[in-house]
Amino acid sequence: AALGAMRAAICFVILLHGAFAGLVTPRIFLTREQGKNGQLQTLLEARGVATQELSCIAFEKTEGFDDLRATLADAPGSQEALLHPWVVITSPAAAAIFVEAWAESQAPTASTPKIASVGAGSAKVLEAAGLSVDFLPSRADGKTLASELPAEAAAGSVLIPVSALAEDRIADG
Repeated sequence: AALGAMRAAICFVILLHGAFAGLVTPRIFLTREQGKNGQLQTLLEARGVATQELSCIAFEKTEGFDDLRATLADAPGSQEALLHPWVVITSPAAAAIFVEAWAESQAPTASTPKIASVGAGSAKVLEAAGLSVDFLPSRADGKTLASELPAEAAAGSVLIPVSALAEDRIADG
């Protein structure tokens, strides 16, 4: 995907350069959130293309964050007694919010739910915070995660902290 985006960006630069030769220095604006453009930026700059970050995405906590923190704080002292014995994390952003809510909830370590992560990026965020990932699907997408989720998770109540803008693909799974 990054290579495809890079090719499109290079095509744009070539067109821009041809139209305004000598008037402007070609520059690609990288629009993902600040600090998340590194891979594409490295590829472009290695080919002599100037880049600049211009974030068009930002994440913020909504009132649902307090609900998530409260749900985690109300956890009993054992994993077996949890209202939601499994948590499904669908993105690195959701993982970061879950990690923050988990830390603020001060829930006992013994009540840590099992965690399913949609992919390696989300798992990396969770593991960096000391949370273990109990399940990763064979392919990093919501449909595969929903279809491969272990039977014990699918049979119980699963907590899925997601954005209000997220699709219901996993919940509908």
